[in-house]
Amino acid sequence: MLPHEQTYPSKEVAKATGVTAKFIQNCASRKLITGYESGGGKGRQREFTWVNLMQIGLAASLIEIGVTTPADAFRAAVMFSHIGHDENPGLGIPARRIAYPSHYREGDTYLFVSGKEKVVRIEPKASGEMYRLQQSLGRPKGYIALNVSKVFQSVCDNMGWRSAEVLDAIYEGLDN
Repeated sequence: MLPHEQTYPSKEVAKATGVTAKFIQNCASRKLITGYESGGGKGRQREFTWVNLMQIGLAASLIEIGVTTPADAFRAAVMFSHIGHDENPGLGIPARRIAYPSHYREGDTYLFVSGKEKVVRIEPKASGEMYRLQQSLGRPKGYIALNVSKVFQSVCDNMGWRSAEVLDAIYEGLDN
């Protein structure tokens, strides 16, 4: 079963993203993320989709690297987690599935945030200024721009999944 084909309780989301269950509860209470309540009665547990899980992981990483408020971090994370696109060979743009980075063969996927502006971009492996900058900084997870591929890998590691295998399955059948 692929990550987007299941739901996750708060405890699993916390484990996968490295945040606390209280952080998730606070964000859900403030309507920064939505989940649905499973079961009936008092004390029902919220369940989250893969899109929610990645949104939480990205928002937490954005806060970690300097986005000042959870609301701003979640608004930026929506740009990545809720939007994907088909391949556009004429422009050299590979496909990107909703809530997933591009396939690892294409390069790393970044989320750039500046104020209210947000852009998702795929940086080919070992090319361009960004690669040289990243090397000089010791290949961190984020710096002004968030390396979504690294966040995805961390989530997969925390869930006991192999990120390359997940991406292979997600992008199976596409001409990469």
